[in-house]
Amino acid sequence: MRNDGPSVHMLSAYLKRHCCLEYLRIAVGPTIETMLGLGSTSLDPELASVYQDWARSQTAMRVPLFASAVEAAGYTEVQNLSRRRQWHLVHVATHCLHDVINARHHIPAGLLAICASTMRATKRKFPEADVAKAYSLVGGIFFLRFVNAALTSPNQRI
Repeated sequence: MRNDGPSVHMLSAYLKRHCCLEYLRIAVGPTIETMLGLGSTSLDPELASVYQDWARSQTAMRVPLFASAVEAAGYTEVQNLSRRRQWHLVHVATHCLHDVINARHHIPAGLLAICASTMRATKRKFPEADVAKAYSLVGGIFFLRFVNAALTSPNQRI
């Protein structure tokens, strides 16, 4: 689906309806609450980013504020903090996915119809594609256009 196509505009308009917003509150609301509860705590596991946060907290030691990922990897504390962030990030993402899956019974009928229509169009356009690839495409649209949009800008969606 292209960003400027009429089907995308129709999908976007439908996704802003109350029934879809209610589904998002059920499906991703808990994840958003968890993320808000973290406050300013970062979950970015990238070593250079972790190093910067760690370096700012080191008042007793004189360490440079910036380092490459290779230099940052030389600090055990930075590696441990990165691992903890990775674990928390995977934990939050796993719970989010479980919440979305568990809320599947609350998906509005209109959204299910849009997904079914997208599946039929996918099968017509790509008749050689197996079912798993077709579901992957429809699921990707569902997540990228709907769930991810709500997670990245909840004030606009929920």
